Amino acid sequence: MFPRMKDLRNINIPLNTAVIDFDEFTSSSMHDRIHGLERVIDEFLSQPVFTEAEVFFSGFDAICQAYDVIIKPFDHLLKVTRDDDLNEQLLNLRKARQNAVKRMMEHDAFRQFVIAGTDSTSILGDEFKRFRTVLNKKSQLLGLALPKNQRDSIAELSNEIVALQSSYRKRVTDASSSFGEQMATVSKSDERYARKKAWIQRYTANLSDQHDTRPIITKILDLRKDLSHRLGADNYAELMAGHRAAGSTDVIDRFILNSADRILPEARNRLTTLKAFAATVDSDIKELQPWDISYLNRLYLEKNFSLPSGDEDKTSGSRIFQLNHSLDIIVEVIDNFFGIQLNEVHGLPVWHPDVRVFDWFDSAGRQIGRQYLDLFTRPGEKSIGAWKSSILHGCSALGREQLPVCGLQCNFPRGKTGETVYLAWDEVKTLFHEFGHCLHELCCQLRISSLSGTQVDRDILEFPSSFMELYSQQPAIMKMLGNDSGRDHEISNETLKILQERDRFMAPFKDLRRLKLAWFDYQLHKRNLTDIAEIHELYLACEKNYGLVEIPASAWPETSFNHISAGDYAVGYYGY
Repeated sequence: MFPRMKDLRNINIPLNTAVIDFDEFTSSSMHDRIHGLERVIDEFLSQPVFTEAEVFFSGFDAICQAYDVIIKPFDHLLKVTRDDDLNEQLLNLRKARQNAVKRMMEHDAFRQFVIAGTDSTSILGDEFKRFRTVLNKKSQLLGLALPKNQRDSIAELSNEIVALQSSYRKRVTDASSSFGEQMATVSKSDERYARKKAWIQRYTANLSDQHDTRPIITKILDLRKDLSHRLGADNYAELMAGHRAAGSTDVIDRFILNSADRILPEARNRLTTLKAFAATVDSDIKELQPWDISYLNRLYLEKNFSLPSGDEDKTSGSRIFQLNHSLDIIVEVIDNFFGIQLNEVHGLPVWHPDVRVFDWFDSAGRQIGRQYLDLFTRPGEKSIGAWKSSILHGCSALGREQLPVCGLQCNFPRGKTGETVYLAWDEVKTLFHEFGHCLHELCCQLRISSLSGTQVDRDILEFPSSFMELYSQQPAIMKMLGNDSGRDHEISNETLKILQERDRFMAPFKDLRRLKLAWFDYQLHKRNLTDIAEIHELYLACEKNYGLVEIPASAWPETSFNHISAGDYAVGYYGY
């Protein structure tokens, strides 16, 4: 698979430029491929001297990419299928990749071209200069300047954190089978006791023995604290701020406080409105509780921003947008705005029959990427929420042509077989949001795989997706979404206007939720908290200061906060 190299430019990376056979990622062939890569690294690093910075950087990137074409599909499959065997394999693969990166960073050429920055690096193009900056930052997180025994300890800490994050995600997914039903009860039930029971069940689901994430949370935080101290930072917030676009904790502090000054007054005004409305709905509601909020919001919107009866589908309520038509409009918007065409492809290997595949083409008819759509919920099997996954990063350095490949996952209700699937307006906006991430991934045309797509500072990652989400709310786009020939009539202008008014009413609540979680994430890591009681106390204070109402101490919403405990948004959630 890997011929002997005389020059790094002859490296043969097994790229997936066309079809990914997802079945192969559960086979023992992965072991052979990793061993093959280790031989390539040995040969790469055995070269006595590198005279050109670009040759070293290209080789570094090529080897990282060779690992990623194995690891990325593995990581993706773990989030969309119930295959516990994948987890251990993935952890071993990640350890192998990290060890490869560590070995290359310990090479004299890395110190020469990245840390010292010799004359050879001064003639690099902008992209390679950016890669050098990124590598320099990554080397700091690996403790490259420290003695070898300390570097090895830091690598062990990092590997342990990754393993714990995977365990955390699995426990949340395992407990998630009833999440949708529980939150539907909270929003729709007229029985206050039933709403309370469902809300408590949802936010205590990760306290039971087999689903308890609290020991994992404390261990992750303890390891992050240890890692920060070993790398010379007082806390994890300080450590990671230097690896965010913000650049420092002072900037993050000011941003969150300024956001609070803008968001809190409007949210409290909305809450006052909701309290007054509650008195007209149920005389027993003397004081609002968390299980009352979504219920009252729904009733308030129905009363004050009710949709015309012709646009309230009898079987789907506020689900008035056909899924397939919404996808058609997104495809049309992407074509009109970006000059990119999406063509559906059939007959390719997929991990579930629901999955659809689209190839993306630029205005010249050149394929620029591939997208997998997995839109329906599979409780207990598929991770919760909606997200874009990078299955393969694109690149074109030194002839290593690799088209980017991504997955777009949602958890929309599927409905009965043969029935038309309808989306609520919030779900349509979610679809636009995730397509924004896909645009970011698939439209990137950088030469270097390690910089490609959404591999950017975490606190600016949400800009393209937020742009698309906001763009979906433009009157012209909403009109296109409403002009559905599959319905017996168009969605009226009146309905579209009412949906915009609903958005304006709900916006402060949604902004406040993001602020609350951003503050919790940031303070959690700034204060070096590792005791579960102190962590919970912080979350309760967070709800008191930045939530709509205080929550009972028996509820633990923070135990299923995937973004910071199972993802890469720690000290970065404020980017939302």
